[in-house]
Amino acid sequence: MTLVKPHSENYYLDIKFGAGKSTTKNPSQIFKMLTPIDELYIIQDMHRFLPTFRLKMQDLERYYSNLFPFDERQHKLQIMFNRNSDVENSSVFEFDILRRYPSSDSLYDISGVLQIDNLFKPGKVRGFSGNVRDNLITIAAELGITETDISSSLDFDQNFIQPSWSNSKLLKYLRDNLIGNQDVAGYFCYIIPKQTLNGMKKVFVFKSLEEFYKQKVKYTFSDTPTPAYDNSANTFYYPILDYKAFDNRLLETNGCRKLDYDYYDYDTGVYALDSVDIEADKFYSLTEYFAIDQNSPDDNVSTTDQGRSNDFTPDFKGINKSLLFKKINDFSKIWITTWGLEDIYLGDIVRLQFFKDITAMVSHQYHGFWMVERIVHVLGEKFGTRLLLTRNGINTTSDTMLLEASVRK
Repeated sequence: MTLVKPHSENYYLDIKFGAGKSTTKNPSQIFKMLTPIDELYIIQDMHRFLPTFRLKMQDLERYYSNLFPFDERQHKLQIMFNRNSDVENSSVFEFDILRRYPSSDSLYDISGVLQIDNLFKPGKVRGFSGNVRDNLITIAAELGITETDISSSLDFDQNFIQPSWSNSKLLKYLRDNLIGNQDVAGYFCYIIPKQTLNGMKKVFVFKSLEEFYKQKVKYTFSDTPTPAYDNSANTFYYPILDYKAFDNRLLETNGCRKLDYDYYDYDTGVYALDSVDIEADKFYSLTEYFAIDQNSPDDNVSTTDQGRSNDFTPDFKGINKSLLFKKINDFSKIWITTWGLEDIYLGDIVRLQFFKDITAMVSHQYHGFWMVERIVHVLGEKFGTRLLLTRNGINTTSDTMLLEASVRK
């Protein structure tokens, strides 16, 4: 294994205010921020539609806080950054500044969200017919997005309506209720800036948990203090600078092996019973074991709150399968801090390897595959990235009473 020299603390960062709406009377003004920053956080989460930011910088003359007009020309912020000073391949985030926090401590403090049009605007009344995937592409185009990553399981015809909802509410409803070809469910929907074949673009993502789980490994991390390259395995190990793992075993008290539900069948006029089971429905696992005991009862959870009937899931299988599968995905989580990685994205699969044999439990339980659920880029004197990783259980070589996964990576 070859040791690798760490990155320089001098990363590329470019911040520009302006680029707002321009008129003859009030032309748009774009200027580069020269004041050193104290803190800059860029946060992305699979459960949220859009990335957000929080910026704090020195403002000794109170120019930004007291004199800088916060009007429609200046509520835009562009942030470009890269760990290798590679300008052409930098990540580019274009934000709307939603809030300022002026104070007497000489700090200019602002926060905001990714610039996207028509996502939260007042609702529309309309219906959709034809191919579901094509209709999602149409909605993405309304948001000003041409690059999409939409599940192939949604390549079928189905009708649905938008009953005076915003696009965000419609997408949330589809995310939670849709069931695709081969009974695929458990979708995530969000928008992120991403490097594509056409350069840095905003990408509309609508994919299932199983599709994320089946992806190839993007990065491999280890708990060695110095980055290393394993020549025999052709693997670069990025350092885990610190980590904190937590297991959500209490979730099992609410039931996780099987979900029974009843619903009103509008065709027959009577209540019907159905269920979702992690084994019968072949949950695709990232780990050897679910964080569920083998003797856990099959009928330990039920639900009756199904919401309105709809044409694409009259038996409510979509919403219940999504509920159970996403709950299982929350069984085990770990925060890790590593080098600044501008090209890691939500839903990426990473691999953790623990070489330090502090205890057998640490060496085995948390190694293996994980999915990236949240990304926090921290930019200041240094550029670092914090990742919240999640999966459905653990790996272990010890004797265990946990339920073994029959279908796994």
